[in-house]
Amino acid sequence: MRQAHAAYPFPSATNPPAWYRECRSGADFFIRPKDLAQLQTLHNVHKELWMRLNECLNAPLPALDTSAHHQALQAYKHHHRDNSPGISLLKQSFGETWTTRFLHECLLA
Repeated sequence: MRQAHAAYPFPSATNPPAWYRECRSGADFFIRPKDLAQLQTLHNVHKELWMRLNECLNAPLPALDTSAHHQALQAYKHHHRDNSPGISLLKQSFGETWTTRFLHECLLA
């Protein structure tokens, strides 16, 4: 937004509504265009901001160590499979055989 304000130095409009004053970030544009040329310029600002946001969203993510992530995920699941406080409740409701099979083969496999 700083770059957009530097490229398009519009003065802020006066008398914004109370709801807007309460929620504005200060980095926003609050403008009441005076003519069609200003409205076209605002259109260009809006388009440029969306293009920059899209560039950020499409930027490549840093490489992940998928092996380390997989190991940590498995450790988390196995810990909960063996130590969950809900195990005793499941065993009471469904029996030890079903509970063990369910946790090992389905829920936390």
